[in-house]
Amino acid sequence: MKTAFDKEVDVTFEDQESINEFGKLNLRFHELKTEITNYTNELQNLDDCQTEMILFDEDQPVLVLVSDSFLSLDKQMAEELIETKIQKITKNKDTLSEELNKIEERMDVLKKLLYAKFGKSINLDD
Repeated sequence: MKTAFDKEVDVTFEDQESINEFGKLNLRFHELKTEITNYTNELQNLDDCQTEMILFDEDQPVLVLVSDSFLSLDKQMAEELIETKIQKITKNKDTLSEELNKIEERMDVLKKLLYAKFGKSINLDD
């Protein structure tokens, strides 16, 4: 009696290309997840910053870190700067999330295709 592990399956050029594509997509998938997590953390920090700025007086200068230096801005300019950053990061995060969804869909198609041919003799999970 042969099990799925005992069965010899020939790997065609197309199969190898599908395996390689899956590997590349999987790598990009994990890179995107990391970038999205970083954007989420940055958005949380900016949200915390906005909350803290509520406590500032209107005439009190706000120190903003730019590269290695602090820049003194009035409260309104600092709020506008934070809002602009939030919009930019949100847009970037949304773009990456869309790419992540497309990659995930393609990976699912490749998984089904490869598992149908190779069964348990191929491992496509993390």
